[in-house]
Amino acid sequence: MLVRHLRWRRRGCLVRIDEVGITVTGARTVGWDEICEVREVRRGYWEGLVPIAREGFELPLFEVVLFWVRPSAAAAHTAPRWGGPLVPLPAKLDASMTRIVDAVRRFGPGLPVLDEQRQTVVS
Repeated sequence: MLVRHLRWRRRGCLVRIDEVGITVTGARTVGWDEICEVREVRRGYWEGLVPIAREGFELPLFEVVLFWVRPSAAAAHTAPRWGGPLVPLPAKLDASMTRIVDAVRRFGPGLPVLDEQRQTVVS
């Protein structure tokens, strides 16, 4: 399991948030115009930031898995649990939730960052 985790880390940047959008390793870049809002979601001890797609758009799956899992199985598990397939989890990245939220606010033009009750996140 540790070896698999180290292999993921060696890939370099797993998630990039910039003026173009959100880019995840092994998937296409999601433009800011494809996202209607971003939600801060907590599941037990885990917290994640979930971009919600605009009508007519589909977001790619981002899942750092330590065991081999088919992408379709990971998507079937991730989307219902978190609310979307693209879920950057700070615990699996080298960035805090605050840094990820700050990047979304900086680069996502006017994109609302909400909690699960759809209240604006203050961080």
